[in-house]
Order: sequence, then C-alpha cells, then structure tokens
Amino acid sequence: MDDTAQFVLIAKRILRELRGLSESVSAGFLGIQKQIESIAEQQQPKEEHQQSPPILRAELQIPQSIKSDWESENTKKARREYFAIGVSVLTLFAVAAYAIINYRMLCQIRREADAATRSADVAKGQLVLAQRSLGTTIDSFHLEQRAWLGLGEALPPPFMEGRKRVYVKEGEETSFGFIITNSGRTPAMNVIQGTSYISLLASAKFSPRYPGGTERAGVFQPNAKVWAITPTTGRWTKLQVDNLKNGVYALYLFGTISYDDVFGATHHTTICMELSKDLTGFFTCATYNKAD
Repeated sequence: MDDTAQFVLIAKRILRELRGLSESVSAGFLGIQKQIESIAEQQQPKEEHQQSPPILRAELQIPQSIKSDWESENTKKARREYFAIGVSVLTLFAVAAYAIINYRMLCQIRREADAATRSADVAKGQLVLAQRSLGTTIDSFHLEQRAWLGLGEALPPPFMEGRKRVYVKEGEETSFGFIITNSGRTPAMNVIQGTSYISLLASAKFSPRYPGGTERAGVFQPNAKVWAITPTTGRWTKLQVDNLKNGVYALYLFGTISYDDVFGATHHTTICMELSKDLTGFFTCATYNKAD
C-alpha cells in the first residue's frame, strides 16, 4: 500500500476517534449540566444571596501523539504534491522542448528536401539540355556525313536545227536523261531510281507516271555520277513539234530516287523539269521538286 493510502486510512481513524471523544464529552457534559441544574433548583431558596455556580467549559483535547502523526502526514502529503507538481512542470518543459526540437528538425528536413528537389530539377533541366545538345550535335554530324543523292543537269540536246541544238526534232526519235550525283561524304545504299517523261496539254495538271517502273541501282559512292535515261520516244511529227513550240503542249522530264544512308535513315528525292518552247533546254517545274 502506498503513502497516500496509508495517510487516508490514518486520517479516517483519527476522525473516528475524534468523533467518539466528542460524543463522549458531549454526553458527560449534558449529564453534569442536568445535575447542576437539579442541585441549583434545590438550593435556590436557601442560597438566593450566594454567588452563582461556576461555569464549566468543555474542551476537546487531542492526544499529542495523534496530532504529531497528523501533522507529519500532512507535511509528507504537501511535499509529495509539490514534488508531483515539480515533476509535471519539468515534464511539460521537456515535452515542449522536444516538440520544438522536432519542429525545427522537421523544418530543416523540409528545407533540405526542397533544396534537393530544386537541385534535382536543375540537374534534370541540365540533362535535358545536354541531351538536346547531344542530339543536335549528332544530327549535325549526320547531316555533314550522310549521302546526298540528287538529279542534276539534263543530258545535252542531241539534234541540230539551224545554228542551235534542240531536244526534239521532226521525224526523229529521242530520249532524255539526268545525271544522278552523290554529293555527300558517305555511300548511299539500296538506291532505287526511276526516270520518265510525259507530254501534256499546257492546261493539264502535271501528274508523274513511270511506265517502265523503277529499278534498283545498288550503292552510290561519294562523288559518284550516273546517268538516268528515259525510255526512247516515238518519232516526232511536225504537229507535235509545233504544239510544243506554240505552248499548246508541254513536255515534262522527271525522276525519283530513294536510298538509305549509312546511319539507317531513308531519304527521297524527286525532280521535274519542263522543256522550253524553243526546245533548247529545260527549266524547273513549279512542283515535284523535293529532297530530304
């Protein structure tokens, strides 16, 4: 049993003893008072001129040992209460200090986390920039080193008419052609090319067709030049030649090339030229001229 329980039991015992003493004293006091009153009534006629009877006062006397024990227990209780209050205050301060320390640590962790996040974002941005720069560098390198196939100048005019050379002449068959050139620094592989011509009304829309189809040309080394020749025409009549000269008809020379570079990319080139009305040369069409 702890000190508090012992103190409570002692206090209850003291109170019970005090209560019993008080009741005994009160009962004795009442009996004495009744006896005094009876004697006074009997002696009153005889002692009318005598002094009044002495007043009796009842006082409760608590034993000194019980009183000392009570005061000692009260002192101990007060000390325990003060000690408990002190411990509670110290605990409160400790909890508050712990909470403040944890809050500051949390704030520091958050600041460090924010700083780490910002650093990660900066690093990520730098990585993206580096990747873009690397990609740009690689693309530039590819552009500088890749193969570039193009359909260049046309074959020279094969016929003489007066003092000038022409591509078309009455009563003659002819063919047209381009020079295919690799102007890049690396070979062009898996080359497929087609070349053809068509004569249309000048008002008609140009639409390329390859009656002979396309053909595989293999590998073109850097600076290689290869002729791409069209099928041979029929013999030109005077009416056909005059229609070309008068602009009623237009003659188109065109071609297509597809190839792979050494970096695995596929490229396409198309070209279109139109015969001039004086039949001496070709000029670039308004359409079908692309390269990638």
